[in-house]
Amino acid sequence: MESTKRRYQPLMAVDILHHSFLDEGGKIFDGTQDLPAPRKAQKLKTYDVREWLLVEPDTSTRKALQAHGVLLKQTKTGFLLLAQLADALPGTRKPLANLEKMVLGFWLKWQLPELAAQTALAYRVKADGGRGVYLFGNQWARIFGGAYPHLTLPLPTYRPEEDYLPGDLVRKDAKHYRAIAKSKGAAVTDAAFWQPTDSKISYASRQSLQTQQAAVPLDVWGKIEISGKSGLSNYSLLTGTGDLKNSQVYKLHLDKM
Repeated sequence: MESTKRRYQPLMAVDILHHSFLDEGGKIFDGTQDLPAPRKAQKLKTYDVREWLLVEPDTSTRKALQAHGVLLKQTKTGFLLLAQLADALPGTRKPLANLEKMVLGFWLKWQLPELAAQTALAYRVKADGGRGVYLFGNQWARIFGGAYPHLTLPLPTYRPEEDYLPGDLVRKDAKHYRAIAKSKGAAVTDAAFWQPTDSKISYASRQSLQTQQAAVPLDVWGKIEISGKSGLSNYSLLTGTGDLKNSQVYKLHLDKM
């Protein structure tokens, strides 16, 4: 019997970088005052997202992955998608799936529930008493000209009339700040309520919090959606001829409390 060898190519990868594990002293991983390259390499050797985070496809995504030859692999730094290639002309990398019509969704669940208190994510309660869910995705690349590797929106501008909770992050005068206490009207320079954080990194923030999200599993705090739509420029999944690009790498930074 003739055997057929399936061909796969990395479709995209997500690096989920939690700064509680990666920062060191006054040095911020990937930040303005970055760690020396050798030290960063050492940090990544011991860093393993799988110890504290579970990534699971939602129901429709699980079916789509199985139907269209896309494999999900959780890695030390996040997760990876591998796309099965169609039988086509030699040298082409046509995906078996019609990726432009796919939106893949992945639930994020804590493996270590206590880590939630060490993460700069503020949760707001919906009108029905439920908790909002953070929604991240590559759709922001379209908004920001296609040269934007992050799965989050830029931090919101500080507004003194807003109510802020511990874990909220804001920007003011090109600087970034993290709320450490509940406040309204407290200046970002007031150390009793705010701490400066790195201004180079686009951390996850309330900009990505969806309070109108449909019902989700109780133990879910976030979701990543990856769209195959064209028009994302550098961060599209496909070339103009419909071939797979070299694996796109998206980043999700979680600030520490």
